[in-house]
Amino acid sequence: MSSKGLGAGERACRCAALITLASAAAAGCAGPAADGRGLLPQPALDHLAFSAYQPERPLESVKPGLAARASFAAAADGYVIEVRDFMVAPGEQPVAIEIRGAGAFEVRDGNGVVSVAGKILEVAMGATFGVSQGAALTVKARGGPLALRAHLFVVQPR
Repeated sequence: MSSKGLGAGERACRCAALITLASAAAAGCAGPAADGRGLLPQPALDHLAFSAYQPERPLESVKPGLAARASFAAAADGYVIEVRDFMVAPGEQPVAIEIRGAGAFEVRDGNGVVSVAGKILEVAMGATFGVSQGAALTVKARGGPLALRAHLFVVQPR
């Protein structure tokens, strides 16, 4: 029902109800809850305990602004297939990534600009792009780290 069909009294009543509801919602968000719920206090520094966990294959620094790790590799019948993860740190300058063979890349997290053989691509999480064998690849992360997964394919001479 539209407000045009309402009388002045009904409109005033609805307006008062909306104002009451809005002020009640605003009051509930204004501060800590009356029942003692709120943010936890900061822990004392002498009680902090960090985990001793180390990943099986951690990312390792390749050059400034670039870390990488091999996730999988297999060779058969003159072909090598390798899956590598790259993490590009945000920075002023693009980072060159040297790869063997050709590759299919997936952006796992972040966004940035990729240059493949001089062709500029804007990429974000979920994007894919290919790199031909011998093509130059540079990557620049924007606003945070850029995580890439590369599926690399190399033909070995017989």
